[in-house]
Amino acid sequence: MLIVEAQIMFNKQNLSHDLSTNNILRPAFNFGRDLLFSGNISVDQNIKILERNKWYEVIIELPTIQEEVYYHIQDLINIGNTFYMHRASKVLGEGIIINFLFDTDD
Repeated sequence: MLIVEAQIMFNKQNLSHDLSTNNILRPAFNFGRDLLFSGNISVDQNIKILERNKWYEVIIELPTIQEEVYYHIQDLINIGNTFYMHRASKVLGEGIIINFLFDTDD
């Protein structure tokens, strides 16, 4: 599983409201090459709402990125790289990788 520490921001143009952290936050993540991966966003427990157009530091867990997949995309996963969050073809926001860990223990 790939675990990414990142700064993220949801954009106003494709979201009609701010996001409650009480709900599961599971957009698709595009690190490059238009490959989308499912993942869960975890935020600090004191944050109840993710306001649009505001940066937050989060942890993203991507359980669908196993060893074979990671081998093919590892050049896209680097500190400082930008990625995009999607719902289908709509870009919901963007992020910057602060740190990451690829964990082979399942």
